[in-house]
Parts: sequence; structure tokens; C-alpha cells
Amino acid sequence: LQFLYLIGTASVPAKPSAMRAMIGAFAGLGIITVMMLLMERSPMKTTAVTRRGVQQLDGESPASTGHASAAPVTAGQASQPRAHAETATATAPPKQQVSLVLGDLPGYTGWRRPQNQTVGWYGISSAPEAASVGQPYVFTVECKSEDCKGHHAVFESRAYGPAFLPPVQKHDVPAGTYSWELVFPYAGSYVIELVLAYRNLTVSQLPINPKDGPDPTQFEGYLVPGFPVHVNVSGAALPTTGGVCSATNLQDGAGSDAATRGWWRVVSRDSSFTMPADLISHKGQLGFTTEYVRQGCELPQLSDLVARFGKHNKGYHLVMAGGSNTRIQVERLRAAGWSHGLTFVDMHGGYDNVKDRMEKKLATVRKSETRNILFVMNTGMHEMLRCLQNQQLNPRPGVPGMLQWSRIEGAPNSHWRSRTWKNCVEHYKKTVGTAIDMVKKTLAPTELIFETSHAAWPHWGNWGFSWPGWMQQHGPEFCRVFNAAIEDVLASAGVPSVDMYWLSAARQDSREPGAINNKMAHTNGIVYEVTIRKIITILLESTGAPY
Repeated sequence: LQFLYLIGTASVPAKPSAMRAMIGAFAGLGIITVMMLLMERSPMKTTAVTRRGVQQLDGESPASTGHASAAPVTAGQASQPRAHAETATATAPPKQQVSLVLGDLPGYTGWRRPQNQTVGWYGISSAPEAASVGQPYVFTVECKSEDCKGHHAVFESRAYGPAFLPPVQKHDVPAGTYSWELVFPYAGSYVIELVLAYRNLTVSQLPINPKDGPDPTQFEGYLVPGFPVHVNVSGAALPTTGGVCSATNLQDGAGSDAATRGWWRVVSRDSSFTMPADLISHKGQLGFTTEYVRQGCELPQLSDLVARFGKHNKGYHLVMAGGSNTRIQVERLRAAGWSHGLTFVDMHGGYDNVKDRMEKKLATVRKSETRNILFVMNTGMHEMLRCLQNQQLNPRPGVPGMLQWSRIEGAPNSHWRSRTWKNCVEHYKKTVGTAIDMVKKTLAPTELIFETSHAAWPHWGNWGFSWPGWMQQHGPEFCRVFNAAIEDVLASAGVPSVDMYWLSAARQDSREPGAINNKMAHTNGIVYEVTIRKIITILLESTGAPY
């Protein structure tokens, strides 16, 4: 009533106080009612974004919010966030271009954040407002405080508009400066977001020893001041035709080139979509559809690839080894109609945990199989968990032979501290080399392909997640560093690799909620399916039956 009184009395002439208060209250109520009706009819739906969501999108500092919340906060969750679903491979941009805008995607995820934030130490030094299609676009931030001099900050970034793009960080820059590069495939308006993840962390130097002092690994999770940045892009669209993609094009490995060889184009967008209250059970359907396209070539659909493989390659048996991410790919292959030879080798827990069992299974396959063997392997995320642990593998109750991760009894809440391995990345390099040698010796496959780890555990850009305080807060940067570390190992072994990191890095929104305790160890089905399409296209070519 006091609020209504203050609004109403501003437009009511002086009257006796009681009458003036009553008239003022009714006048204020009338003004508010008219305003609400006008806002309801307005095509601009910015008022539907929650205040907390606006704070995250605008990069508001924790000083203005008063505290760092541990509860899930999703930007734009009241009305705008939208979804994904894969459609047919594109051969050209749509006649009427569809774009996502600020507020269409979730922001902060729900990771616990420390109260003492350092994001204010950084600011934009260069972020042009205009760019051209097909030309490198670079934006740069720098440390603007003596407090962050000498730090190695870790950031998370995304770009979206007519397409989803993963900005690639450049590492040949002066200390205290951080730059990213991306290439826009279509004209239009794009939004770039940059979030400070860790204030001072060098992943290649992990694990951290408890005696080294304070834990620098708490996720911060606020936009860098000056972001989001809006970029207007002009020029003709990049080509997405030119015949079926070759094996050379698709063997894009762990390098950053993979980030520009393909992208997710926005196909349709439902402007009337409203996000339901229960974000997790909704499984990320955010009211838009996308399709994956490659620059200069076309990637066949999975059903067509499976049909061709079954018709022309009856003399081959496919073996896929990995953890749950590989298992999901095997399930999608079978769902697409794969009915000939296919074996899944479970590497849950990482190669160190399963090497004896894996070698025996491969030996059995080799002994019983008269056909040529094609082998696809992925291992990496479990190696990260094993090295950067306050968890351990224990028998899974009621499931003989299966293990599960559980917290080490009495383990501290600090993260990434190990007394087992001296250096996580170096151990991973050795592990991959040893695994490849064993596969070649035991199975003697006709073709061997390695899948890089996807951009797992993103803190920014998805919906409705929250973790216990003791659980490690790994992030996509861990996967990128581990992937890059084995490039030389794979090259020396003559093993081609297929990228899944950059494929998924652009799609932080594309997670699999509800699985593995909502800790986002899985990306979503469309990323897995595109990965399989790349692999089967390569295998068809290598076996003499190109699509």
C-alpha cells in the first residue's frame, strides 16, 4: 500500500491526508495495471528474465548481489532458454536466417562459488564490434590489477547467434593477457560470453600436493566485466557443400583446427517457448533446433552410413572401447540398425583399472573372429578422476564385476590433490601409449582410431545442476589439456584421431541431465551421433567402400 501510495499521490492534487492516501492507492493500482497490460502486449520479452538471470547475463559482480549463491541460477530460465535437436545435414544456409539472442541460453549452472571473487581484476582490451565471415576474429582481455600479475587464469567462453561457435584460446600472448579467436560462418549478430573459471590454475602441473598451501581451484563463475560482447558480422556464408567429407577432413584430432571445420547451425526457434520450473527433468529442451555442418563438404546421415556399411563391409567386425560415453555411442549405432559385428569393451575406471580384463577380452575377440577388425577407443575422463581424486573406485552394490566412484572416507573437501601420481598429464600420455601398444599386439586391427574426450563438466551455459561441495569441479579446460598432451603420442603410433572436444565445446547447453548424478559427465545424444557419423565415414573410406 505504501508503494501504491507513493506512485499514485504523485499524480493526485493535494487533498485531506486520508482521502489523498485512498485516492493515491487506487490511482497507483490503476497505473500498474495499465503498465502490466502494455508489457504483456509488447513483443519484447525481456521482463520475463529473472532478476538473478539478468545479473548473470550482464556480468554483475557478487558485490552487488550481496553473496555467492550455491543454488542453481539459470539466466533467462523464466521464458527464454531453448533446445536442440539434430536435423538433416545442411547444404546451404536457410533462406530466412534464424538466430539466437542474448537470454536464449542458460547462464550460471549451479556450481558452488567462493565469496571472494577476482573477476574484477580483468577487463576487455580489445573486442571489435564488427567482423567479416570467414576471417579470424580475435578478442582479448587482460589483467588490470597487481593482484593477478603472474597468475594463470582459466576462462570458459561461448559464442552464439546464427550458429554455435567455440572460441579458441591463443597461447602465444604476453603474460597477463588472454586472447581468443573464432571464425564466423554466417552474417548476422553474435553474442560472445567470457566467464572466469579459476583464478590461478595450470592444469598441466596437476595434481596439487596438500602441503602446497591454499587450494586455488574453486570455480568463480562470473562474466568478465564488459561481457557479453555483441558482434555484427557481414559477408557471404561459408560453403557447406562439395561432396561427402573425406577421411582426411574428418580426422581432425585434438588441435584447434577442428573448431573451425564444422559448426552447429540454428535451424528453427520457437519464440513462444517457456522454460518449465523443473529444469533437470526437462532434459534441456530449450525451444530451438540445430544441425551440424562441415565446411566445404557434407556428412552423411547415420542411418545411410549404417546401411552402406552393412551392404559392403560384411567382412569387418567393429570393436569400440571406452567408458560410458563410448557405450552411449554403441547404443546409438545399434538403434540406427547396426546388425553386423559390433563389440563394446568397457573401460570404466580408466585403462589402469581394466588393462588385464581388457587384454583378455580382446584376445578372445581376436581368437573367435575371422573377419578384419576395426578398433575405436576413447579413454581420458576416468584418468582425470583417478589422478585428481578425492574419490575412489569401489564395487557397485548388487552388480558383480562393476565398479563405481565414491568419496574416499575422510578425504578433504579440497580438489585435485593426489599422493599417487606425480603429474596427471604425463601419466595420461604414458597410459595412452601403453594402451595402443597392447591393442596393436593383442588385436592387430585393420584400422585403429582414437576419439578425443569431449568438453565435459562445463560450469557455464547449461541448466539446473548442483554438486556436493566435496566433489571435484573439473571443467572443459582439463579435457582440452589432456587431449592436446597426447597429440604427439598418437602421431608417433600412427593412430588418427577424431575430435569430440570442439564438437561439444560449442554446446555447453547440450548435456545429458539426470545421468550420473547430474554431474555432466555426458554430453547429449546429438554430439555422440555426429561423432559416430564421422567415424563410420572414415571407416567406409579406409575399407574401400567410401560413401
